[in-house]
Amino acid sequence: MQDILCQGIALLLIVMNMKKKLSVIVKEADEAVQIQVGEQPSLSDKDEIKINHMWMAMAMDVGTRLWLGGVVAVRRDQELISSLAHKVRACVKSWNFLLSVDGLSSYVSVFMSVFSWLIFTGRSGRPKRQTVPGLMIVQVIKEYAKGRVSGVVRRIVLGSVDTVALALKNTGCAKINTSFIERLNATFRGRSSTLVRKGRAIAHTESENIKYGMYITGCSYNFCYFHNSLRVLAPEGSTRKWIERTPAMAAGLTDHRWTMKELLSYKVHPQRKILIIHG
Repeated sequence: MQDILCQGIALLLIVMNMKKKLSVIVKEADEAVQIQVGEQPSLSDKDEIKINHMWMAMAMDVGTRLWLGGVVAVRRDQELISSLAHKVRACVKSWNFLLSVDGLSSYVSVFMSVFSWLIFTGRSGRPKRQTVPGLMIVQVIKEYAKGRVSGVVRRIVLGSVDTVALALKNTGCAKINTSFIERLNATFRGRSSTLVRKGRAIAHTESENIKYGMYITGCSYNFCYFHNSLRVLAPEGSTRKWIERTPAMAAGLTDHRWTMKELLSYKVHPQRKILIIHG
């Protein structure tokens, strides 16, 4: 069983090695980040899932609904968010995208740090870090009263009003929201018993089991299940009205829906390691 689980994890390399223009949603256990990437500025948001004393952060492509990967950790700290940010950075080809996060301030600082470069001036002291041009960050802050949401504040942290509006238009959103990532939250909770809000599952305290379950759920979601929002009209003369697609099909990773046997038995070639010898 361990080999099967590891095989499912290895399958994620297909997604993480994609060098395509992606629309991405980044999500963290009780908060999520939604990101879309493309030729034109596009959208992103954020949300989270908490499993008792564990936290799960995940990323999703908005346009294709493709799950990009996730991170499980005991603490909801900068290390968790940084791991998530680096996964997003490894997946996207263009850094021209809109990142939408909730009120957690560390999301803004971490993503601005990961998506930046150092500027060396030749002077003494630490080089200046500059955020890459094209990155936009917006924040969705929910206000609560007596345990219920009483209001929502939306503000632009990085970028102009016009570019943010264009990014929203490209994703078909009238306003900044976290609906895509919240729906993905519900999908994972429904398919993995370790993510239920109340239960006696022993895996609630075992991060490895939660991580394996996350990969199996995410990979099967990508390759084995059709997504209603991804279907397209069939060509004229066809006996069907719609052509159903999985997220992996929409992303161009495959041309058919996979079975679970096909998914778990797929062999992924290990990543090549380049050894640099000095001298």
